[in-house]
Amino acid sequence: MVMAGRTPLTLSKPVLLLVEGTDDARFFTALLNRLGRDDVQVWPVGGKDKLRPFIASLPSLPNFASLNSLNVLRDADDNPGAAFQSVRDALRDAGFPGPSSAFGKAENDALSTSAAIIPDADSPGSLEDLCWRSVAGLTEAGCIEEYIECLGMDKIARNRLSKAKIYALLAVGDKPGLRLGEAAESGVWNWDSAAFRQIAEYLSGI
Repeated sequence: MVMAGRTPLTLSKPVLLLVEGTDDARFFTALLNRLGRDDVQVWPVGGKDKLRPFIASLPSLPNFASLNSLNVLRDADDNPGAAFQSVRDALRDAGFPGPSSAFGKAENDALSTSAAIIPDADSPGSLEDLCWRSVAGLTEAGCIEEYIECLGMDKIARNRLSKAKIYALLAVGDKPGLRLGEAAESGVWNWDSAAFRQIAEYLSGI
């Protein structure tokens, strides 16, 4: 049985999008709703370390044959190339077609697959970095940058820095305390921002 945490996966739609965690699932579900995609089931695997065994277990699902499209989204972290290769290899090792490039597709007679890397195929980072790009031109973002520098936090690890920036911004918004996915559901992010163009085009095409 394929699980995310303690919850079994039951396929309910022809397109499956695997993401790392619950917050990611809420974020990308909100974006898919914006795009009018109601045929995509978004499923959190419980972390990137669980992605490979999760993918390998998918064919054991009773209704796996009803799936037309299998897609994976994961953070680039420190190495976007290695992140993509990890997803591609997991797909191929499970017997699925593996895309040759991030945001590209592969297919056989039964299934198409794809893998996308956040914030993009060439940059280290995570979903927080992508969201920060969408607000980088705002006055509030400039104030956050000054605040971070004043605290001496501009020299901390990249992954901590992106989280510090984005959650500082959310903390001074109309609904402080929101996580990324909750902010997406509440309409905080500007989906028309150029920062979201590539991921929106990708999700429209899976």
